[in-house]
Amino acid sequence: MRKKVYSLRFAVYSLFFVLFTVHFPLQSVCHAQERVSGRELIENAQSYDGKRILYEGEVIGEVMQRENGVWVNISDGQDSIGVWMPGELAGIITHKGNYKTQGDILEVAGIFNRACLVHGGDLDIHAISLRMIKPGWQKQEMIIPAKRSLVVILLVVLCLTLISKILIVR
Repeated sequence: MRKKVYSLRFAVYSLFFVLFTVHFPLQSVCHAQERVSGRELIENAQSYDGKRILYEGEVIGEVMQRENGVWVNISDGQDSIGVWMPGELAGIITHKGNYKTQGDILEVAGIFNRACLVHGGDLDIHAISLRMIKPGWQKQEMIIPAKRSLVVILLVVLCLTLISKILIVR
C-alpha cells in the first residue's frame, strides 16, 4: 500500500517538474505576436516601437536590392510600410503589385521601428521571417466592346473633320 502512495506522489511531482521546467520557460520565449494593421502602427507607433509584430499585405512596387539586404513595400490595402529583410528572405517573392499584376500577399514577422536608427530615422519593419499567404498573378486586361466602338466612331468623326477642314481651306 505504501508503495502506491509513493508512486502517485512521484508521478505528481514529475508532472509539476515537467510543467515548470519545459512549459513555462517556453511560454516566455515563444510569446504570441500581435497582428497589426498599417494604420494602427502609424497611429500608435510609440507603443509598438521595438516590439515583434505580424503585418500582412500585398507586395507593391519594386524589390530594391541593397548591399546588405532588401527593401520591400507592403500594403495592407490602406497603408504601406517599408520592410527591410535579408536577401534570402526576399527569394519567396514572385509577383510585385502594379497596374498589370496582383502582388504576393505576405505575412511578415519582424521588429517594428518607429524611427529606425539604421535607416535614417524612417518608420519600418525589420523582417525576421516571411510566410506566403497567397501568391500573386498577372491581371487580364479586358477591352470593353462599347469603348472600342466609341473610339472607332470618334476616329471617323475626327477624320471627317480633318477632311472637311482641308477642303474648306482650298
